[in-house]
Amino acid sequence: AKALMNKPRLLLMDEPTLGLDPDVARDVRKEVKRLHKEEGATILLTRHYMHEVEQLCNKIAFIDKGSIIVMGITERVKLKQFSTYDVVIKVKEVREKRLLEKAGFQVSGNILRKQIPLEQNLSEILAFLVKNGLTIVNLETRKPTLEDYFVKMLGKKSFGDE
Repeated sequence: AKALMNKPRLLLMDEPTLGLDPDVARDVRKEVKRLHKEEGATILLTRHYMHEVEQLCNKIAFIDKGSIIVMGITERVKLKQFSTYDVVIKVKEVREKRLLEKAGFQVSGNILRKQIPLEQNLSEILAFLVKNGLTIVNLETRKPTLEDYFVKMLGKKSFGDE
């Protein structure tokens, strides 16, 4: 609170929501966003919780052993390692399983799963399903997260080894 009294142009925050109750953490995140948007403050935030980083930061840097090893616009950084995302579609009834499998769907009961390129228009897939007589009950998409990126990078090798 003291740091905010003079409306700083630069604000350094180290794990600002660590240990806070969820409702208070939400208020802190809202205030961080407001400070940047309305006050024009540049905020340097250190955080280990990738979901929160993704919510708050438009630019990120990963630091390993004291060196910045990856830096850039959040969305671009995480998508460097991913070219597809998952689509899960629940349909009322599956009649032509082979047709769906030929189109690249994994079929399990009335649940269809497919990985599609990030640039592919989802409406093409939905149009294909409707054209083939399927009734869509539910649709979920899961695009790669910053946490997925981090885990994938750690799985390859440690950051400092790149």
